[in-house]
Amino acid sequence: TERLYTVSFKEICDRFGKPYTWDVKSSVMGKKALDAAQIIRDTLELPMAAEELLAESRQIQEQIFPSAKLLPGVEKLVHHLQKHNIPIAVATSSASMTYKLKTSQHQDFFSLFDHIVLGDDPEVKNGKPQPDSFLVCANRFNPSASPEKV
Repeated sequence: TERLYTVSFKEICDRFGKPYTWDVKSSVMGKKALDAAQIIRDTLELPMAAEELLAESRQIQEQIFPSAKLLPGVEKLVHHLQKHNIPIAVATSSASMTYKLKTSQHQDFFSLFDHIVLGDDPEVKNGKPQPDSFLVCANRFNPSASPEKV
């Protein structure tokens, strides 16, 4: 869904004549939503608070996230892993609201995972690049997956 995040932030930044470049985008990928909005706002010196940027981007995302597609090959891979009884889970920096929007057309697919850890999970203290979401995810397997093997 990175392409869809780009669409939403680019639309806002373009209004102010500010380029939403790869450098800006790569600096916020995987970050928690408000942290990402603050970085974009500060980097591009947008004339709005990070909270306003986040609220406006979410309005756009509500419209476009339901069109999110699965990456090529992912369905085949997940079915293969499931067929061979390999435990699988999702660790994402997406918050509950955006996760629901992004996966709304793929509920059957996401039901194949043993569990899903979202970015606003109370056990996830730090967003990416910190490993919190992956460690929480590994710990929820039964038995827990060793972080060295994840």
